Amino acid sequence: MVGAARNDRCRVATMKSPSPAPRQWQHESVPTPPISYLDRLRAELGGVTSDLDALLDRSVIVNVNPNTSGSGLVFLDAAEWGWASSDAATSIMQMQLLGRYRAWFAQFRRLFAHPTPLIAAKIEKSDEFVRRWIERDGTWDHSIPATIGRAREIASEQMAAFTELLDLAAANATGQLRLVPDTNALIRNPDVASYGRTLGTDTFLVHLVPTVLGELDVLKDRGKTPELRTQAQGVIRRLKGLRDKGNLAAGVKVTRSVTVQTEAREVDVRSVLDWLDPSVPDDRILAAALRLQSEHPASPVVLVSSDLNLQNKADAVGLPYVETPPSPASQRAELSASIVWRSADGQGHSPYITLRNVGPAAACEIDYDVSTPIEAGPPLFKAGPWHVPRLGRGETDEQAISGFYPEVVAVTATWRDGNGENELSWPIDFPPRPERYRPAPRRIR
Repeated sequence: MVGAARNDRCRVATMKSPSPAPRQWQHESVPTPPISYLDRLRAELGGVTSDLDALLDRSVIVNVNPNTSGSGLVFLDAAEWGWASSDAATSIMQMQLLGRYRAWFAQFRRLFAHPTPLIAAKIEKSDEFVRRWIERDGTWDHSIPATIGRAREIASEQMAAFTELLDLAAANATGQLRLVPDTNALIRNPDVASYGRTLGTDTFLVHLVPTVLGELDVLKDRGKTPELRTQAQGVIRRLKGLRDKGNLAAGVKVTRSVTVQTEAREVDVRSVLDWLDPSVPDDRILAAALRLQSEHPASPVVLVSSDLNLQNKADAVGLPYVETPPSPASQRAELSASIVWRSADGQGHSPYITLRNVGPAAACEIDYDVSTPIEAGPPLFKAGPWHVPRLGRGETDEQAISGFYPEVVAVTATWRDGNGENELSWPIDFPPRPERYRPAPRRIR
């Protein structure tokens, strides 16, 4: 066999998810599905609540009322109890918890882009309480009780308000998986129906945001290379083909379980996150994905991108992402076969079959044979089967054939590539024995 003969495994792309403490999963067979925005916020709220309990366990409550009998002075609105000064370890806990809570609250707040006055007041009250109990700025705080035990009960009651608000956001919400590809993802793999293999599902909704559609229009006319312009034109043709099937703004099915939907309205980037720059396309894509996340909190919303900078920003804002999956065409192995006659080490002559992989991907665990087609009838001929662990692109396997040689044989092969298991049978001509290999005629005396 020509070329490397090493075992290969089908690979599944890596998904990055921020739940609840950001970590990266490497999938061997079944990818871990992403969780919804709501579920992640609930999990992270549990972590904040536990950290607040730990801070209270390290805290000391002291009497801070300055009004004493016989002092002659009366301090109006004085609190009875307050926090004792924090030691170094407690101060570090306060700072770490404050950072964690602020990051969580920024994501929680996006769930309520247009709150009613009552909801807005409830959010503000709960937020003000948590910050005040973590920061402890030394001012009088009438919410502090006489004991740490009672303080933990009050904290639990206040944190429960956030849980109630999350329950409110979950009302009437559906949990459909939603994918947001960036422009490069569509260029690299315009077959959006294949994106589900990265996430272990074939049911999802693909959102095409305005920034991506605009960049495709620019690339089809002004892409840096002819290849890039051609790829962008191909993506746009696909989208226009979908438009012929229905209203893309309402959603058009590309398969029975995969829908593509275009978003017509650009998101106010700064209203989503004040540090995002509306002049940066990646930031606009990120803002659009975050807005979808807050509008569909029970749905896992996943960014599809191989752009390192965009992935880094997604990490920072708690948005799950996956690498752009390879297109089905790039994962396909294609086998061809031919038969030639030649001498074997000068000892006689035999036909040899050459199996070649002409596809872009490796073929693994190949089993193949040659035989007379069923419809040819007797006499029957078969050679093989032969097993090949792996054939990379352009690599070949060669085997000698012996026996009865028909005019046509069928090559039957099974193999595995990036698209899964394959089985194929195709006919090839069996070449006649060359003149130089034919036996010399006998002389008759």
